[in-house]
Amino acid sequence: MVAKEGSYTGGIDPLADLLDASVSVSSSGASLTIDTVEVRGSAYTRLTGLPLPGFDGKAWYRIDSARVTKPGALGLSATKDPTGVQALIAASHDVRRDGRTYSGTVDMTRIVAWGPVNVGQVMQLGDAARAVPFEAGVDEQERLVSVTVRIPDNPVTATYSDFGTAVNAVEPKDAQPLPDHLYGMLGL
Repeated sequence: MVAKEGSYTGGIDPLADLLDASVSVSSSGASLTIDTVEVRGSAYTRLTGLPLPGFDGKAWYRIDSARVTKPGALGLSATKDPTGVQALIAASHDVRRDGRTYSGTVDMTRIVAWGPVNVGQVMQLGDAARAVPFEAGVDEQERLVSVTVRIPDNPVTATYSDFGTAVNAVEPKDAQPLPDHLYGMLGL
């Protein structure tokens, strides 16, 4: 998934309950990468580029799932829909199909969170947020392979591929508890 704010890449195996993902964001010349691994309900994160002492990008932190208040944050607890595309589809209207391509509009005011999109910025669009154009593509087996939402000044594109490929998510050794102050900062 790619947007102006950054990107989200990774692999998910919903049957084995495995996630191996990375979020990269850039702002004002600074870059932050958040790697996340979830193995059967146990989640870990590593932060690279965080301008705070002690965060060198090497240490892994164990996330206390009881403290995660926002489902889907960092892709956690969302292994069946990591990019939140189901909410996007539910908020779509005026959908048309042409072969393997769907197009229409999506009411972004009905979506709490979707990938890297800053919902607050979308709401500043006013009435235009109720009819944002989108295109989606499916493969020959009707699996979703792409979605582009044309938010003004910030189009977002998500691609899905490698269906059935094994995900290699391994619990990091020697993970420390995630510091308290990072739960809010990471949107958990």
